[in-house]
Amino acid sequence: MREIKFAKYIGRVEGIPAMKKLYSQHHIFIMVSKLETFGLVYLEAMSQGLLVVHTAGQGIDVYLKNRSFAIPVNPNSERDVTNAIERILNNYEIASREARKVPKSFLWDEIANSYFKIYKL
Repeated sequence: MREIKFAKYIGRVEGIPAMKKLYSQHHIFIMVSKLETFGLVYLEAMSQGLLVVHTAGQGIDVYLKNRSFAIPVNPNSERDVTNAIERILNNYEIASREARKVPKSFLWDEIANSYFKIYKL
């Protein structure tokens, strides 16, 4: 494990119990990958109340636009990431409650009900 000031590189984490334990020990999830089709890991983190910093213009960005708990950034800009963390910290309590609500709309039952309503018309 490599430590850089306030951040730790943990490496690959496998299994739901390990992920939940890790999420419960943190407040912000940052993944600024350069190519991400959707990123279920963002939803997993939000389901545990973590606020996310993600790459602007990637798959999840469409669903999380203008949300206090999900800040899009340029993955090549340290300043963008720093500013996103500051924004999250300034609005942490409200944003954390809101973050927990989003993954529920991605549950398979919810998606199936949405399609059912569309086709029932």
